[in-house]
Parts: sequence; C-alpha cells; structure tokens
Amino acid sequence: MFCLAFPFFLSLFFYGYLLRLDIREIRKLLALKLMEPIPIPARVQYELLLQMLEKKTIMAVERNSIQYEQVNQLIVTLRKALAIQKQLEDSCQQANLPVEHRWSLNEMKNE
Repeated sequence: MFCLAFPFFLSLFFYGYLLRLDIREIRKLLALKLMEPIPIPARVQYELLLQMLEKKTIMAVERNSIQYEQVNQLIVTLRKALAIQKQLEDSCQQANLPVEHRWSLNEMKNE
C-alpha cells in the first residue's frame, strides 16, 4: 500500500506547497484518497475460468502431453491467485480498508 501511494503523497505535498495549501487541507485530501475502495476482481471470475479449464480445456488436450501439463499448471496458478486475493481481502478488512469487487475495468462508481 505504501509503495503504491507514495508518488501520490509526494505529488500532493509538492503541489500543496506550490499552491500554499494548509497542512489540514492536505490531510483532508490524503484521507479522501486513502478511503477510496480498492478495486479487485470478483471471485466468480476465477471460478468461471477454472470451470472452463477443468471441464473443457483439459478434456480437449491429450493426457500426458505438454499441453495437458500446461493446463494443469494454469489451473494451479489460478487457484493460488484466488487464495492470494482472499488473503488480500482479509488484510484489507483487518486494516479497515474498503474493497470493491469488480466485474470489469469499465464499472462506474455508485454515487
């Protein structure tokens, strides 16, 4: 979180200095930025990919082939990614950071 937000903080302080913003105003802006929900993929997206790979793709390739092994590796990788995303969600919840599950990059914010 710190590494991703650091350039924003740095630019905010730099421009705040140039615009002569009060430190209280800068703190308000930082608080607003930090409270935006963290967008992450909806879990069902992983499940859809896994179902396709496990029910269709794996059946379409020859057993004991390089392609079969590659599909298996892809399934394992997706399962790991889903587990890591669950860990991220848990750590965000513990840190009281809001999370927003998204279906696409183009979703609009509810305002």
